[in-house]
Amino acid sequence: MQRVVSAKQGRWLLALLLALAWVLAPNPRSTSAESARSRPSGAVNVDRGSKIRATARANQPQYASQLYFAEGYTGQGPQVNFSEQLSILNTNPLTATGQIDYFLANTSITATNPITVPIMVPAHAQLIEDVGRDVGSNQMVSALVEADQTLSATRTISRTTVAGAALGASLSEAEDGLAQFWYFSEGYTGASFQEYLALFNPGNSPATVTIEAVGVAGAQVLAPLTASVAAHGRATVNIRAAVPGRSLGLSVQSDQPIAAERVLYWGAGVGSGKFGTSVNAGIRGPAAQWTFPYVSTVGSDQVYLSFINPTTVAAHVQLLAYGATSLQPMPSVVTVTPGIRTTVTLPASVGAMAVVASSDVPVIAEEGQYFGGSPNIGTHMGSVLAGVSQPAIQWSFPSVGGSRFSTQNWYVLNRTSGSADLTATVYPAQAGAPVVLHFHAPPGVLTVLSTDSAHLPHAGTAVSWASTAPVVIARVFHGTGAGVGAVVAGVSQS
Repeated sequence: MQRVVSAKQGRWLLALLLALAWVLAPNPRSTSAESARSRPSGAVNVDRGSKIRATARANQPQYASQLYFAEGYTGQGPQVNFSEQLSILNTNPLTATGQIDYFLANTSITATNPITVPIMVPAHAQLIEDVGRDVGSNQMVSALVEADQTLSATRTISRTTVAGAALGASLSEAEDGLAQFWYFSEGYTGASFQEYLALFNPGNSPATVTIEAVGVAGAQVLAPLTASVAAHGRATVNIRAAVPGRSLGLSVQSDQPIAAERVLYWGAGVGSGKFGTSVNAGIRGPAAQWTFPYVSTVGSDQVYLSFINPTTVAAHVQLLAYGATSLQPMPSVVTVTPGIRTTVTLPASVGAMAVVASSDVPVIAEEGQYFGGSPNIGTHMGSVLAGVSQPAIQWSFPSVGGSRFSTQNWYVLNRTSGSADLTATVYPAQAGAPVVLHFHAPPGVLTVLSTDSAHLPHAGTAVSWASTAPVVIARVFHGTGAGVGAVVAGVSQS
């Protein structure tokens, strides 16, 4: 018992040190399965020949990009078919070469034997990689993308019933690094929600991971969970089975650097066959300000902002909402008690808005955006994603897979005192030259933009943005029906 108490104290002490370090240098946002279960100036389809089963990872070359995806699944049946796609974008003027290392959880592949697929992404182009083609069906898989140029990557996990009916898809950006501490402020194991935690250890030593549930005020304090992750391995923790019927955040501590992603399913259906899903990386540390560039409570849309406070001092969070013309009214200051999960339900609004959460003590913050109604029942897609801790002048959005989305818009929040001029470079899904578009974002409001004038498919295109002023950008998809939608946060590059 004494060992557990000491570990917990050490965890909160490190979080407090991170919070104090923020005062000097704000901590950037992480850019970052079910256990039963090329051509220049365009998209690239490279003939890689046979897959390589690497015999060792010692003496690996140094890469400019190392991008991690803890979650992944290529299951086929008995009730749900999964399809996984990695979209890798190279905005550089030089060709990027590297590899994807796949680490499987449910085969006899040893700790020194990932599946390695060489890749090449020409300058100003994207690579669309079919994970199922690379590793085969019915694999729980983590992925490490490595290249000699700075890249960005997203993963799309699409699902259908075995009868062919489309279910919700998850759209997630890669983590750009490993860490020994990860935080998730959102999470739910009640009603229809099924929650898992995917842990990926690409290192040479096994990892022991301690998972602490951060409950709401008044909830029973639970003993931490412990998981073991083999070297070059992945593990999945069934959070609902361990902590049922709870609104909770997670504090994850590992004795080795790892990647961690939370997997949520919800709505109609059973297990990973439930209609809604979201897969998202954790947050490496607290920040005093978080921006959510797309928040919609229009019609039947629902939004929940969740906070956890990993310090020892109470935090007071002020919310500001930016609409298309002015600031919008928000709830009064929210107090977030140390070691407690706090959730804010936002009131109905007449239009989408951006919300900025500013705290006197650094906290962890995430948004749950659900489309067309309550996620507890029915068929409603949604996105659960971390806030953005810093605006940037460059943003990258690799393409996403799936055919559920018929429209997309870009939501740009410019909180500076002057206008921002933006340049969007749109990379086609097939061979062809990128299309360059120019936009303007006034100060102090949320601006909605469209790249439809590029006359390119929505989901299959990758887009990079350059701005004359620091901004926060979200990519938002909608489809036929009120319950079809997704929010993609993108990757800041400055």
